[in-house]
Amino acid sequence: MDEDLNQLLITIIEKAMKRFPKAEYSIVRNFLLESLRCDYDEQLKNLYQQAILYRWNNHTINAIRTGLNVMHINKLLK
Repeated sequence: MDEDLNQLLITIIEKAMKRFPKAEYSIVRNFLLESLRCDYDEQLKNLYQQAILYRWNNHTINAIRTGLNVMHINKLLK
C-alpha cells in the first residue's frame, strides 16, 4: 500500500472512531483494509451480513459505514 493511501486510510479510521467511540477499533480497521479490494455495493452487503453474524454493536457498524462512504467519495473503492 502506498504511503498516501495508507495515511488517508488511517485518517478515515481515526475520524470514524472519534465519531463512534464505542466501535471496535480492530474490526473497523480490518474491515476497511479489506474494503480496498471490493466495490462499494459489495462492501455494504458484506458489512450487514457480518454485523448480523458477529453481532457487532451499532457504533462499529456506523463507523465502518462512515469509513466506506468516505472511501467511496475519495474513490478508494473500485
